[in-house]
Amino acid sequence: MAKIIDLDRHRMRLAGDPRADEPLGAPDLDADPLAYFEVVWGPEVCGWNAVTVDMEAYRRGEEDLPLRPPQTTYEMELIIRHLRAMANDLARGHRMDDLVRPEDDL
Repeated sequence: MAKIIDLDRHRMRLAGDPRADEPLGAPDLDADPLAYFEVVWGPEVCGWNAVTVDMEAYRRGEEDLPLRPPQTTYEMELIIRHLRAMANDLARGHRMDDLVRPEDDL
């Protein structure tokens, strides 16, 4: 699994905020993202959005790939698998080990 980055600190670092506390050389998620996922929910409704790069083009080593809606089953599977692994990281980070599903770790 890739290094987990605190997105609040990442945004502060991008803005040049000295409170960011990030070491030099931290990856710039805005410059080279592979996928982006967001979710919002309310008492009776929820919504989500997912975008990714062309994973076949990425595998071939192409650069500067734009984010776009997933177009293949493989791309959607990658997003789902990484979200499940991140859910485990979130549960572990908050000491909610009963919610961890080890089979979802990457």
